[in-house]
Amino acid sequence: MTVNQLSPVDTMFLSSETPCNPIAIAMLWVCDPGTSPLGALSYKEIFEFLKSRVEADPGFQCKLYRVPDDIDYPYWVPHTDIDFVHHIRHLVLPEPGGWKELSTLVGSLHNRHMDHSRPLWEIYVIDGLDGMKGTGPGSFALMFRFHHAFVDGKALMELLDGLTSETPVFEPAELPESCLTEPEVDGLEHLIIPWKRGLKRWQAGMTSVKKSWELVSRLTSGSRPDQLGVPHTMFSAKLTNDRIFDAVSWKITDLKAIRKLQQGVSLNDVLTAIIAGGMRRYLISHDDFPAEKSLVAISPISIRHSEASEEGGNQLSMMLISLGTDIANPVERLKKIHERTTRGISLGEDVIGEWNSAFMALMPITHEKDFRVVLSEEKKEGVDLSALLSPFNTTITNVPGPRKTQYFSGAKIVRAHLLANVFEGAAVTHAITGMGPLISLNVISDGAVMADVDFYIKCMNESMQEYRSAAKEAKN
Repeated sequence: MTVNQLSPVDTMFLSSETPCNPIAIAMLWVCDPGTSPLGALSYKEIFEFLKSRVEADPGFQCKLYRVPDDIDYPYWVPHTDIDFVHHIRHLVLPEPGGWKELSTLVGSLHNRHMDHSRPLWEIYVIDGLDGMKGTGPGSFALMFRFHHAFVDGKALMELLDGLTSETPVFEPAELPESCLTEPEVDGLEHLIIPWKRGLKRWQAGMTSVKKSWELVSRLTSGSRPDQLGVPHTMFSAKLTNDRIFDAVSWKITDLKAIRKLQQGVSLNDVLTAIIAGGMRRYLISHDDFPAEKSLVAISPISIRHSEASEEGGNQLSMMLISLGTDIANPVERLKKIHERTTRGISLGEDVIGEWNSAFMALMPITHEKDFRVVLSEEKKEGVDLSALLSPFNTTITNVPGPRKTQYFSGAKIVRAHLLANVFEGAAVTHAITGMGPLISLNVISDGAVMADVDFYIKCMNESMQEYRSAAKEAKN
């Protein structure tokens, strides 16, 4: 295992945490042990399986190392002395042990801050799912939670891939060779690091100039945004310490049928259009609908190459997209979203990713956290800086999951849900993933902003039904 330095984007995720907003990404699995050899799994058996897999996977065996005086970006360093009792925790749902109890618990767990002196991951084994529909006796849930500085969505999937198999039969994990626990930084390094940092900043400056020119050229031509600014809504709020989570799953076959409404649209376009329709319904019902301007979403774009599939960290770009919430006709909205994402993905892959990394690298390391703290302070003189400065209303992130059903220690994974984090001034996030024949839309929001998440899910289902009906009508 090697020592890897955090990128400027990784460091941004690390330093942008606030007391009310831990920055984490998580995966929730609901598992049915009826397919396991003995038809059941005890917590001890689950714990030992997890322990064996973590010990065999170098991806779990690193922790944060900060350079003295923060004169350079931190490092991920090898760390094999893992306190498994701390990282793997056992919880039991209150009765009746259904989805409501599970989603409430998961929402609260997702708002926990991690101990930065330990590896930045945690696993929750949740029993007591007696009231969960679609699962058999002894079913349990697993929540894998990682700091976002450690992995992005694709890296998360690569890490969890080592815990699953495509059949209930699995091979024992092979333990790797031991490795060092921590690097040493001597006096010579203190002299070299500032020089290396200066060289990196010079290179970042050259890249920033080049990509800034490309960005301006693209924005003044075919990639220019449809609107300037974002409307202010109830989601343009300051975050509290409360998080809620809920989800809905749909068949991939239904989503593929909706794709046929417009030539060339992707599943991501369809899901974005459904989300836009759901948000439109929700805001209209709350008398908070901005009719003149569309809501704007920020969407990560993976720029992780195949040869870097086993590397952690964040290799992503971003695109801002007008969601077409000001368009009442669902088919026209889908068409417009497809046009916008086509431009946005190209711009994000070609320009934004490198430009953003270069810009982050130019920022003084000691000032990054200070900048984030300013944005998260209490309102001053009646002005909420986070709401005014946020260039988007919501986040939509899509991390494709395996198309085949997966098994964990012989137990069938019957549901998979992705959790991301919310942002100041954009207090609702939509995280999309899937497994087997289903795709799940997962909603994470600030509880003080959205007290009726079940109604929000209802609005999403109504939007989905609207598109399903449109697809059926077009077919006939």
